[in-house]
Amino acid sequence: MSISVYQKLSIAIVLTLATSSQGLLTTASKENGIYTYNFATVPFLAEVIKLVRLHILVIYLKVYFSLDYFKCATLLSGDNRSKRS
Repeated sequence: MSISVYQKLSIAIVLTLATSSQGLLTTASKENGIYTYNFATVPFLAEVIKLVRLHILVIYLKVYFSLDYFKCATLLSGDNRSKRS
């Protein structure tokens, strides 16, 4: 199973939008130049959400494509140097 160029481009676009939207939304949420919440929680929660989404994707790949964890990680990283079985 390999990822097509179109799928890689789609993934790159989604990741770019997710990453840049965090900063834009944080800046837009200022009221009179002051954050009305604990600013440190925003990056922390964004990383937790990304981690949860990654684990959901790995579970999906393991269940529906019968891949072990190493093969899921190799597939998601785009590393095509490993031997295919």
